Amino acid sequence: MNYFRLLLFVLILNIPAYLCQNFFPNKPGAQYIRQDEVNHWNHVWGGNSTGYSTLEYDSTTTMDSIIFGGRTYYSYFDNSYCYDRQNQKLYIYMYMDSLLAVDFNAPADSYKKLYFDRNVRWYKNSGIYIDSIFGAQRTCFKITFDSTKYGTYYGYPQKRWHYEYIFVDSIGLYKSIDNYREEESPDKFYYHNKLRKNVFVDIGNVKFAELYPPSFTDAVLISDSKLLL
Repeated sequence: MNYFRLLLFVLILNIPAYLCQNFFPNKPGAQYIRQDEVNHWNHVWGGNSTGYSTLEYDSTTTMDSIIFGGRTYYSYFDNSYCYDRQNQKLYIYMYMDSLLAVDFNAPADSYKKLYFDRNVRWYKNSGIYIDSIFGAQRTCFKITFDSTKYGTYYGYPQKRWHYEYIFVDSIGLYKSIDNYREEESPDKFYYHNKLRKNVFVDIGNVKFAELYPPSFTDAVLISDSKLLL
């Protein structure tokens, strides 16, 4: 009896750590509230700079599922995903096909062609790291994409894109950044930044809340626009 207990203990100790991580624990009945903070402005040096900021919320409940190629995809806002926990890969269902959305095995500073937001890009992978999320130290994984396009007239206009997605063990997608900047000249530029994060996650046995609005619908909850000086 002691031999079998020892064997079981050794087997548990040797279970790969990645099998204990779940970076996309979406399932039927899961509820999410996400917050979008948008900043947008036009800047002219020595002149007037105009723009606006908004704070909006929307929510979703996972209900629909699609079975394709032996995988079950569950709805998550506007897309459907399947998380292969054994291989630590996330797939997105689109165009009647199963495409790689995130590879959580990818080592730090490596690049992967991914389709997480339905657009194919070569993302840089962070590798596994620890950060403070919802008041605790949690295992995280991040993918980022940066691109710059220069014009032919003294390097202007310049267009810069930055996309970033942060996933957290047992929570799923926690935060994303969508940033775009266009420079017509050294003193004139256009800027748009969207910071999106899940502020409420309820996956049945797991619930996290950073901010819980008093009431919400699938439509926009809060919209506050103002002039940026």
